[in-house]
This record gives sequence, C-alpha cells and structure tokens, in this order.
Amino acid sequence: TAGRSLGAGEMWIYHISGGSGVQLTARKNDQQDVNEPAVSPDGRYVYFSEDMYPGGMFNYNKDPNNQIFVIRRYDREKGIIENITGGAGSAFRSQVSPDGKTLAFVKRVRSKTVLYLRDLKTGEEWPVYDQLSKDQSEAWSIFGIYTGYQWMPDNKQIVIWANGKINKLSVDAPNKSTEIPFTCQVKQRITDAVRFTQNFNQDDFKVNVIRQARTSPDGKWLVFNAVGSLWKKALPNGKPERLTSATDFEFDPSFSADGKSLVYTTWNDTAAGSIQKIGFPVAGKSVKLTKEKGIYRTPTFSADGKQIVYVQEDGNNALGNGYTVQPGVYTIASTGGDALFVSAKGRSPKFIDNDKRIAFEASRGYGSYKTDGTDDKQIFKSTNGS
Repeated sequence: TAGRSLGAGEMWIYHISGGSGVQLTARKNDQQDVNEPAVSPDGRYVYFSEDMYPGGMFNYNKDPNNQIFVIRRYDREKGIIENITGGAGSAFRSQVSPDGKTLAFVKRVRSKTVLYLRDLKTGEEWPVYDQLSKDQSEAWSIFGIYTGYQWMPDNKQIVIWANGKINKLSVDAPNKSTEIPFTCQVKQRITDAVRFTQNFNQDDFKVNVIRQARTSPDGKWLVFNAVGSLWKKALPNGKPERLTSATDFEFDPSFSADGKSLVYTTWNDTAAGSIQKIGFPVAGKSVKLTKEKGIYRTPTFSADGKQIVYVQEDGNNALGNGYTVQPGVYTIASTGGDALFVSAKGRSPKFIDNDKRIAFEASRGYGSYKTDGTDDKQIFKSTNGS
C-alpha cells in the first residue's frame, strides 16, 4: 500500500505455509495501481494488470478508450517483465487456459466491456463476449478492474460473472452463453434509517466548527474563521463578535508582533481575492493592501511590522484561473503598494532571522530562503510525512 492511498503497489509471491515472501516487481510510484495477478498452469509466468497511463500519477479524467492498463508478464525463471497486450481500450483481468495456449482478458471497446482471447503463440486476438458489466478501468482498481473468472478444464468454456448472473461462455462462438442458476438463503436485518429534520435557512444557529484560530500576542484575544467570516473573542469567556461588517468571505487571520494589527485574506466571486489589514482590538475600517486581484493565502507580518509575506495561489476549477499567472510567495509593504515576487516554491511563509529570511513549508519538509528567493536551504525533511 502507499502513504497516499491503498492500491499502488507491487507483486509478491508467498509460500502457502507463510514466510516473508519474495518480491517480484518494484513499485514505480504511489499512485498507479498494479493488480489482478494470474499464474500460468506451469507456474513459470505471473500475469498482472498495471496502470500505464501517461503522467506517472492517478488521473480523474482518464480516457477508457485509450490505453490505461496493460497486461504484463513476469518470468519467474529469467526474472524479466514483458508487456503482453494493451493498446486502445486497455487490457486487464487476464486468465490463462489450462493448456497454457490461450490468454483470456477484458478490454473496453467504446461503451462496452468485452472479453477477449489471445493466442499466446501467434499473438492473434479476438472478442468472444461483449455483454459484460461495465469495468472500472477509469477508477481506482484496488479490488480489480473486473471480477475474477475461470476457464473450464476442457479449454472450451469460461465461467464469468456479468449483469448479476453467473454465465458459462463458449470460446468457440461469439456471445454464446448459458446462465448457471444460483440461489442462496440469506438472513438480513433491515433497520430504519436515522433521519433528522433539517432547516438550512435559519437566521440564527449554533456554529459547531471554527477554523484558522489565532491567539493575540498578549494572550487576551482569539480570532478565528467561522461561516465565512472572521470573529474575535476575549479570552477566556468573551462572546464572539464579527471583526468587520464586510460581505466578502474572510480567511487566514494573522497578528502583528505588537498585537495592534491583523492581516487577512478575502474572497468575492466578482472582485476575486485581496489582502486586508485592520486595527485591533478596536477594528475600525480595514485597508486593502494588494493592488491586483488574485487568490491570496496565509499572510503574516514581519517582526518589525513593515512587511507582509503571503502566497498567491494557482487557479483551480472552483475559483477560476484569472489573475493567477505567476503563483508563488510574495512580499508587500504593510502599508500596501506593489507586490514583490520571491519564489515559486513554498507554502505558509513566515519571516525569520530578524526578517532577513523567509521560512516555508515544502513537500515533506521545511526550508528557507532570503527575502529575494535566493540561498534556498533545507531546514529539515520528513521521510514519511506528507
């Protein structure tokens, strides 16, 4: 399994009595699946399905009529791996006939999932049954892309599930199948679903989730985000009240070192995002620091209060791609003005070392660079963190 999710992995073989096992294939990354092992009758070859889609990572918009999965074969005598079949519509869930001459496998043909046969000597391939249920080739394949099936000992029939039935197919005639009747006695307990009356249009309601909580430097105040706005609360038992009366969404509050100012980000679907500064605890009117529209995140003050460092994010499907040409870490004067690009690298930046450097989060680690983005140094790296 992978640190990100189940499924991406390796092929291993274990003796039936147990043991530590023998690894047959190496994991190429943490996101592309390897699955559906099938062993040839003589035990020499292990056939399996592997995600070979371009890009080296899982994609949510894969085209099932192009190649996603390939059937590969591991030779246990020579220790080599070779591709057996794939191409348009992929190839997956392989089973070798008892005589070792024919490989059955499944592939997508336009909107249909089709059972194919391959002559292992000549390489010829042909469809035998196009009435299968839809495969899962576009999705995660941690449990297989199609259900398992098996050849009959005579090499002339295959038993396979499709459309809620167990079917026996003839390999000598296309789409010739016989249903194998199957019934079983089961006992199930059906319980009424738990239902609560919901009212989503209340003028007043109890907030159960807060985010981005920040304590003032003197420990007397808490500022946090809830239901799209920033709130302040005198500690320990004060009543929360809005920080502003603005209608824009408000996020990412951060105090100045003296606790007399706050910076935060806003979002409006028409005006896009901005960075704002406001006095504290007597708020007054907020001041917009940024000149340009953008998607702004995590602004923080320098120790002397003269600069703000923040992230300008790349575009996305929810907020759009406008005003996101050069994402990265930026600085701006705490009085507003022109923003200065620092680096394309880093998240959650903060001034350190008497405001001479900027520390930032990176992939599985933490680093810093000078305020102009030069002299990039790694502070620490986590082997297993994500």
